[in-house]
Formats: sequence, structure tokens, C-alpha cells
Amino acid sequence: MKSLRIALCITVCTLWLSGCGGNSNGNAPGEKAQKPRAKTALTADDYAVTVQELYVAYFGRPADPAGLANFEAALQVAGAPNDIQSLVSAYDSNPAVKKLVDAFGVSAESQNLYGGGSSADFVAAVFNNVLGRAPASAGLTYWTEQIGGSLSLGNAALSIMAGALVNTSVQGQIDAQLIQNRITVAQRFTSSVSYFNNTAYYKGPSAAGDARTLLAAVNATTNTQDFNTDADNLAYFLANFVSIATSAATPSYPAGDARLTIFNTLNSYRQLAGVGLLTQDPLLDQSAANHANYVDINNAPGHYETAGKPGYTGNDPYYQSLHVGENPQQFIGQVIAFVQPSIAPNQCLEILSNTVYHLQNLVGGQQTIGSAVNAWTCAINTASQAGAPSTGGFYGTDFNGQEAPDNVFIKSPLPNETVLGQGLAYGESPDPIPDITTPVGHPVMFMIPRGVTLNVSSFTLTDASGHSVASRLLVSSDSVAGSTTSAVKDPAGDMFPSAAFLIPLAPLEDGTYTASFTGGRGDTGLAINATWSFHVGPNWILPGQSAILFRERWQEMPRQWPRPRGGVM
Repeated sequence: MKSLRIALCITVCTLWLSGCGGNSNGNAPGEKAQKPRAKTALTADDYAVTVQELYVAYFGRPADPAGLANFEAALQVAGAPNDIQSLVSAYDSNPAVKKLVDAFGVSAESQNLYGGGSSADFVAAVFNNVLGRAPASAGLTYWTEQIGGSLSLGNAALSIMAGALVNTSVQGQIDAQLIQNRITVAQRFTSSVSYFNNTAYYKGPSAAGDARTLLAAVNATTNTQDFNTDADNLAYFLANFVSIATSAATPSYPAGDARLTIFNTLNSYRQLAGVGLLTQDPLLDQSAANHANYVDINNAPGHYETAGKPGYTGNDPYYQSLHVGENPQQFIGQVIAFVQPSIAPNQCLEILSNTVYHLQNLVGGQQTIGSAVNAWTCAINTASQAGAPSTGGFYGTDFNGQEAPDNVFIKSPLPNETVLGQGLAYGESPDPIPDITTPVGHPVMFMIPRGVTLNVSSFTLTDASGHSVASRLLVSSDSVAGSTTSAVKDPAGDMFPSAAFLIPLAPLEDGTYTASFTGGRGDTGLAINATWSFHVGPNWILPGQSAILFRERWQEMPRQWPRPRGGVM
């Protein structure tokens, strides 16, 4: 298993950008610098800052390149002023300006951002979005009364921003600097989206949410030069992700086929976890079957094959997929469980979900799936196409593929899921706890979307009596510095930076358990708190379902690797 650490490459790319057309003020290639705001004959480019102010005021995010160009041209045709105070005044006297501003104010995106509450709620939401703070009592009263009088909702957010920019009080100067800093970062982001030719990917609620998160981290004291890398990275990564799939085409497996069971169960699990559904790829089925055959013929557990041995189709899962005619422009992932013969297919998924490294891959950004089950081996191949170069490879999916919204926190065991009490019972390679040889409990995972670093302040597990369960906290190497001192660095280096795991130091007894997580995003510092409960019993059952997916057959198995048969790779 590997993780493609593209973030390191993007840092290099950012430095390269500044050396290939960037200028001394930190503008990205093609970035429009702010021009004088008052001219007798304004060009479309003179409205660049004005349009960004409209986007930030009403949408809380930078403009997309197409929207920027369209509104620049429209404001020029309307004969609009290009400073925000004059634009607010023109709202009442210039019908064309009013129509353009209202296009922002009454849009679905703005309505979703500011909600449908009272005028006071609206003002509070605008202050929080535009100024990053709650309004003072006097300000809340003033703007609420204005909305109840002569100020329309369509013009309100822009008016509040305009007022902040000319307020000479101490707080007003702080607010004005914050707005200016966010507009500067917004300009950088928009120009970077154009530079990376990712305009088509900057759309939809997920991408908009990421851009809002970027701006929300900017305040009055922010050095906007330091945010160039963040803006460039986000603009680059837009092409690496697609919105989660909420439906999947019916697979071609016949009734009773073990692969159909795996497909349906894994998609049910992913849907409950809040990540996208997978679509069958018959070529991945074929490459998985070829590799499972190679493993059994040669008694060679693992992902890799050796040329010259019977059944050889490629060195790693990527080349094994090319052997059957798969598209080279994708990333291929693979998880394997070695099980007893004639065991129900769901044992494969139970084993894989009862791990560390393999579990995070089951709920990653994959888009397609293929699988194979034979006498001893269960192989699941997955692929992600979004953001893949012309030649892909065998990688994890923490930096590409389907992207869950930022407010989706992936928890395992799932809330109200019933799991088996012993964890890692069949061994996992690599071993996340190589120094522990006694039986342990079912791992507990908390993960946020994408390759964002997750910092952990506290991650605990308690039983139904409120007693703390002794556990080891595992985090990625990226998370160690920002996490509690009790956190242990992942020994294999394969954990996603966005994940954290608790490993109970003894098998869990039957009953109900509560997991509590406190921490934050490493990029923005946004606080994250989550608490959920799950159950331990003799059967594996997904939440809301009564069907037994797998019935436990062994208890208190010693942890050892390698096994003659049995294990996870």
C-alpha cells in the first residue's frame, strides 16, 4: 500500500510558478493586480476587485474565472462604478446595477449560506461570513432596522461590507484589513484556477465549500504572501476530486455470486459512512481474479508478482490491470484478505473493516471496483480516475477521487453498527502495532475527507458503564506534531494524514461503547468534535439492518504474522 504525497510536489510547483511569470508582489501568472478604482473610462479589467467583493460578500468564496469575466463585462456595460461604496449607491439609481447585485443576493447559493431566518439572523450570518465575527449589539440593531426599512436583502451583504471598509474605529480598521486580505487571497485563488486550467472543476457545493474554508482562515493579521501556496494547492487539487456518487449502476454479477455480495455490502457501508458509491468495472474484476489465482498457485500472499512464475500478469496491481486492457490514466488500489475456504464472502469485508490501513482504503476516494473470491483469497481492486495523470500507478486514494463534503466525518465502527470484539484477529500487513502480540480490540477510526492533516487533541473510548477503555492512539507522521503527546506515530507510514485510530489493548466485551473525538483541521485550525456509539456482539450487523453479515467463528485468536493461511494485505 502506498500514499501519493502530491502535496510535496505542489509546494515545488508553487515555487516554480513564482519563477515563471510571477512578479514581486506575489501575483500568480495572469493574476490581475488591483487597478485604480476611479477612472473616467473603465475597462472590464477594472472591475476585478469589485467582482471579488461581490463573491466574497454573497457567497463567501472567490470568484470562478468564468463568473469573474462575465460580471466584469456586465458591470462595464451597466456603467457601474468600480468602488464598493459607489456601487451600493448605484443600486437604487441604476436598474442594471440593481439587477446584477440582486443576481448575487437572491441566488440559491447566497440563500443557502445566509439561511431563511429573521433579519437579525441574516445580519449575524453576514457578519460572521464577511467579517469573521459576531456583530456588536449596536451594529446588529442598526443593520436589522435598516433591512426592516429602506435596505433590501439583495443589497444588504454588500452594504455591510461597504460600511466596514470606511469605518474608522479600531474595530472598523480591523474589519477593513480582514476584507482586503480575503480579497487578495481570492484573487490569487481565481487566477491559479485559470493557470492550472481547472475552471471546469471549480463548481458544485464541495469545491465551493473548500474555497470558503480557504478564505475563512484569513484574518486581519494574515500575511497574504504566506497564503499563496494554500491558494495554489487548492486550485491545483480541484481536478483531483469529484463529488460523491449517490447511486451506482446495477452490476452484471449473477445472483448468488460472491462478488455481488461484496459489491452490495461495501457500497452499503460506504453510503452509511457518507462517502461515494462505487461502480463495477469488469476489467478490475478480471485483474483481481488473475491476481487471486497467482496468489493461490504460488502460495504468495501480497500485492506483487514475480515475472516468470505461473499466472504472472504484472508486477503490481496497476500493471496487472494494464494486462487486461485497463485505462492507464487512473490510480489502482488493492486490498486482500486471506480466508478459510468456503467462508461467506462477507467475512472478507468484516476482516478488512477490522483493520487500520485497509479500512481507510475501503472508505477512500475510489470510484470503481472489481473483486474476486476463490478458495483462499479475497481480492478487491479499486480505481480512481479524477486527477490521474496519463500514466497512473498503484497508490492510495487520499489525494484524489470522490470527495465527501467537509462536514462529513467518517467514523468506524459506524454509529450503531454491531462489530466483533476482537480486532486485527487475522493479522494485518504491514502491522500497525508490531510491538503488541496479545489480542486487541476492534479498531476505532475517525477520518475527515481528503488529504487534510487531522490533529488530535483527545480520542477516547468508554464502555456502557462510563469506564475508559485502555487504547493506543495512532496518528500519521503528519499529525504527530499537532496532536496530543499520547499519540503514537503510525509505524508503517501508511496512514492517511486525515485519519486517526484507537486500538483497544484488549478484545472488547459485548455491549455498547462510546467514542469521543476532539481535534481540528491542520490547514485551517477549524475545531472538530464528534461523539458516537456502536455495539459489540457475536455478529457483524450494519446499522439499521437486521441481517447478519458475518457470524464470529473464532475467539481470542493470537496475533501473528505471517500466517500459513489467513491475514490481510
